[in-house]
Amino acid sequence: MSEKQFDEIKIHVVNGGRSLDQQMLKGCYFYPSADDPNKYNFFSKYDMLLASDIEDGKDFGFSLGPFKWVAVTDFAKSKGNWANTDQTGILPIIRSPGQGEGEGTFQVQTGGQGSVSVSSASA
Repeated sequence: MSEKQFDEIKIHVVNGGRSLDQQMLKGCYFYPSADDPNKYNFFSKYDMLLASDIEDGKDFGFSLGPFKWVAVTDFAKSKGNWANTDQTGILPIIRSPGQGEGEGTFQVQTGGQGSVSVSSASA
C-alpha cells in the first residue's frame, strides 16, 4: 500500500450570472475519488457531497440551493464553465459561457484546508 496526499481543488473566482449564483458556487471544491484518483467528487463549501465520479472535461450535474446546475472542468487550465436554472427554470446546455443570465465561468486553485491521505494498492 502507498499513501498519496491530495489537496482539494477549490473554486475561488466565479464570473457571470447574478451575485447569488457566484456566492453559491464560490468555495465549492473538487476532491479526488478514493476509488479512482482520475475521477473527482464535488462538494459544497459546507462539505456536502453534490456530485461524484466526475471526469475532467465532461459535463456533470448537481443541485445547489434552489437551482439545478451543470458544469464542466478543465483542471489543466484551472478553470471551468457553469450554467444553472436561476433565470429561466430550464437547465441550459453549456455553450458560450457568460452569454446570459445563469451561466458563466469559474477558476480553481489547488490547496485550501489541507490534504488527506488516500491509500492505494500497488503491485
